[in-house]
Amino acid sequence: MDDDLEKLLARYRPIGPPQGLRGRVLRAAGDRRVSRSNWSAASVSAWLPAAAAVLIAVSLYMLAAKARGTAVVTPVAAAANQRAQMIELMTNHDDDNVRTAIEYLTDLEEQWTAADARRQAADIEQVERD
Repeated sequence: MDDDLEKLLARYRPIGPPQGLRGRVLRAAGDRRVSRSNWSAASVSAWLPAAAAVLIAVSLYMLAAKARGTAVVTPVAAAANQRAQMIELMTNHDDDNVRTAIEYLTDLEEQWTAADARRQAADIEQVERD
C-alpha cells in the first residue's frame, strides 16, 4: 500500500523549477531596481507634506505651551511683587487711613489675581477640550 502511495505522490512531486523561471526572476529583479528608485522618489514627495505638517504642528504646540506657561506665571509674579511693596508701605506708614486703604487695595488685588487665575484656567481647559 505504501508503494502505491509513493507512486501517486511521485507524479505530483516537483522535480525542479521550470526552465524559464530563472530568466523571469532576473528580469523582474532588474525591473524592480528601476521602479524602486522611482518609488523612493515618489515616496519622498508623497510624505514630505505630511512630515512638514507634523513639524509645523509640533512647533506651534511648543510655542503655545511656552506662551501658556508665561501667561500663567507672569501675573502671579507681578502680583506677588506688588503685594510685597504694599505690605512694606503698610508696615512703614504711620497714618491709619493710609494703612486701611492699602489693606483694602491688597485684598482687592488678591481677589482680582485669584479670579484672573480661575479665568485663565477655564480658558486653558476650554482650549485643551477643543
